[in-house]
Amino acid sequence: MQPHNAGRGCRLGSFIRNRYRSETNRTLRTRRWALRGWLRGLESQHDLGRCEVHGSTRSVGQVQRLAMDGSQKIPNFLVPALEHQLASGGSIKWIAFALAAWYRYLRGMDESGVAIEIIDPMKEVLVSRARISGMEAMHLLSVQEIFGQRVSADSRVVTAMQDCLDEIYRVGTRQALSQLLGLA
Repeated sequence: MQPHNAGRGCRLGSFIRNRYRSETNRTLRTRRWALRGWLRGLESQHDLGRCEVHGSTRSVGQVQRLAMDGSQKIPNFLVPALEHQLASGGSIKWIAFALAAWYRYLRGMDESGVAIEIIDPMKEVLVSRARISGMEAMHLLSVQEIFGQRVSADSRVVTAMQDCLDEIYRVGTRQALSQLLGLA
C-alpha cells in the first residue's frame, strides 16, 4: 500500500465510514454534527491517515481512544441507532460488530496476550463479565445501564453480536473486520 493511500486502506477507518453511512447516519440526524466531527477526526492524518503504513502501534492507540469510556458513549451513540434500526427492520451488522469488538477489548488483553488498560467508569463490572464469559454476547447486552431493556431483550441483537463475537474469536479481529468489509 502506498503511503498516500493508507488512510483509505485502513480497516478501522473503512469500518467507521461504513457504519456511519449505513446505520448511524440515517438514524441520528439530530446528532449528525457530532458524528461528522468525530468521523473527520478519525480520518485525519493524525488519527488514521497512516495506520497501515506505521503498523499496529498507531492503530492500538486509536482503538484505545475509541473504546475508552464505552459505557458512556454507547448509550448516547450506538443504542439510539440500534433501536432505530431494529424498529425499522434495518441492518444492525455494523453496530453488532462494534459491540463485539468492544466486548473483546474489555477482556483487557489483545490477541497477542499483551495487556490493555481499560478506561471506563464501569470497568469492574464490564471487565469481570468479559473475562468470565467474554464469548457470550448476552452477558454484555444484559447490562441495562448501557443497553436498556429493549436492546437487552432483542434476540436479533444477541444473535448478530454473537455471530460477530464468534468470528472475532475464530479468525481474529482484523480478519473478521476484513471479512465484514468484503476485503477477505
